[in-house]
Amino acid sequence: MSHSSIRPWLRRGGISPRSIGLSIGIALISSLMSFGLVVGSGVLLAKAAGVHSLVVLAGLLIAIELVAFLRAPVRFEERIASHRRAVFATVKLRLWLFDEIARRIPGSLSTVASGQLLDATIEDLESIEGLQVSSIGPLLSAATSVSIAIVAVAFLDPIAGLMCATGAVLLLVVIGSSLLPLSQLARVQASARSQSATATSDLFGGLVELTMAGMDRVVMETIEAAEQRRSQAAQRSTKILAAVTTSAGVIIAAVTGFTMRHLGSHHAPHAVRNVAIILFVLAGLEAMLAALPAMVSWASVSVAASRLSLITAAPVMQAWGEAGKTWPAGPHALVIENLCLAADAQGPEILHEASFSLAPNSLTVLRGPSGSGKSTLAAALMGLIDLTGGSIHFGEVDLATVAPAIRWQHMSVVDQHPVLFGTTLADALRMAKANATDADLVHVLRASGLDGFADVAKLDMPVGEGGATFSGGELRRIAIARALLREPAILILDEPTVGLDAEQATNLLATITHCRETTTVLIITHEPELAIAADQTLWLDDGVVSQLNG
Repeated sequence: MSHSSIRPWLRRGGISPRSIGLSIGIALISSLMSFGLVVGSGVLLAKAAGVHSLVVLAGLLIAIELVAFLRAPVRFEERIASHRRAVFATVKLRLWLFDEIARRIPGSLSTVASGQLLDATIEDLESIEGLQVSSIGPLLSAATSVSIAIVAVAFLDPIAGLMCATGAVLLLVVIGSSLLPLSQLARVQASARSQSATATSDLFGGLVELTMAGMDRVVMETIEAAEQRRSQAAQRSTKILAAVTTSAGVIIAAVTGFTMRHLGSHHAPHAVRNVAIILFVLAGLEAMLAALPAMVSWASVSVAASRLSLITAAPVMQAWGEAGKTWPAGPHALVIENLCLAADAQGPEILHEASFSLAPNSLTVLRGPSGSGKSTLAAALMGLIDLTGGSIHFGEVDLATVAPAIRWQHMSVVDQHPVLFGTTLADALRMAKANATDADLVHVLRASGLDGFADVAKLDMPVGEGGATFSGGELRRIAIARALLREPAILILDEPTVGLDAEQATNLLATITHCRETTTVLIITHEPELAIAADQTLWLDDGVVSQLNG
């Protein structure tokens, strides 16, 4: 990854020049103490072999123990600082990601495959979060250690220092050469992981349909092939790491051997200094091996950043300012004139100059075959995607001139799979209106056909994850109650009875019919039974909206 492409992620993760300077300082102190232990121990052995003074030996031993004692808290603080930085990066990057997704035009991320989006927002984000611990910290430690070793050896013996520097350069070339192939293999693994995740999601989400179509085996073969590619890429990465490690070991051994031969032929009387030089060379060059796993992590970060850019490249919504016209008071018809709509800027139109209207406090059913664009039309009515032509008026006001925040205060949508948030039923409902009283909550629950929950004492009942506490029919009616709490002028229900049994569907239809006493209701469905109580029924197919009755 180039310097220019890594810089934004350093900034987003809160890794500033000050934090890097602090890491360098800690790494410097830690490296000095590590060299004190390694080289000091070697000098101690050399002294023991050539000096009979117990005072000197005792002094060296005490000094080494003191360094060991002081080194432990420094190393601990080094690790804690790195992990503290990683935790900070986790919080900051997650908030950044949520902000980025919130700013995108709803639906624009559908251009990213579900498996890719899953990876980009979880595993790839975790790679970026661990940048300080997995890459920057080890690289700084390796650079600091080898720099200290080269300076110390050059001070004691210039020729040995040159040998040490040459060895460091060779190691840098060998280890650095692994970055490109490791990045390529990481990209292969990420792509295979993405394809496997998408296919697995399709398999579990539509197993019945796939089995009936005889396509379940094809999906399973896709998953197996993706996992095989991922495994092969991981094996190749392991082989590269083994080859680089072996080459690095040969370089370290060769440089150490040449240094020992040089010292043995020119500095025989200086045994203690020779031991110190050799240990400096050995410890300094071996410290560079810590850069190898850092390179692996760096390769993953490179791929993660490029994949996360799929999200940042998605189109951004226009400002949510409050400027523009206000929502007109009182009930009015929702009038759609010559509406043209496309799934995206380059795609074909899914709606061609459609014109229809929803009368105030009426119930309209919009039917059509699967994939005809019914849900996309609902998103356009809510202002979630841009029109390519035509207009939507509520009374005399063109909704394009109304700020989205105001528009969404007066229009509500309940999709096919509503989700409840909050720890209690009251919390889940107040997502729509934070200042709603208990009496308000009881009223909308009763209006939604949930008499069994329309009690102040029941408002504190716990809500399972996503609303798992309730049945499918109860969950839909609670979602409708939450929408009604906002007192919307327009209520859009997308496939409200899908997945419900006959009794649940009948009860829910009664609830929806009752809702039109206070709001205009649009039901999007492919089930003809829901048209029985409708004031009008519209049919959408091949981009054309036609009226079946009303």
